[in-house]
Amino acid sequence: MIIMNFEKIGKKIAEARIKQNKTQEELAEILEISPSFLSHIVTGKRKPGFDTLIQIAKCLNMSLDYLILDEDFEKNVKDEIYIKEIYKKIKLVDEDTKKKLIEVIDIIIDISQKD
Repeated sequence: MIIMNFEKIGKKIAEARIKQNKTQEELAEILEISPSFLSHIVTGKRKPGFDTLIQIAKCLNMSLDYLILDEDFEKNVKDEIYIKEIYKKIKLVDEDTKKKLIEVIDIIIDISQKD
């Protein structure tokens, strides 16, 4: 079950609105909602309906999943994809090559942490 963090959603809305040089009043007008309702959404005091979230995402040119999902969730999904892909490839090689791959990964990690 996905639990939406409405404060984070509000912050994402505010950031996108500011990046697009829209005032809160302009965005509210485009969305056909009151500026006070939009303000309550942005501060996390009100929970918008799904239709409103879709309108906001469209208006601010962002994906709905970015708007409603926590960044950690998206990162975890991407990590899982990478892990599965690496696993598929490692299964194809012998034990010696697996050990070498681990060494290469360690070297890459060391280098990336120095940057």
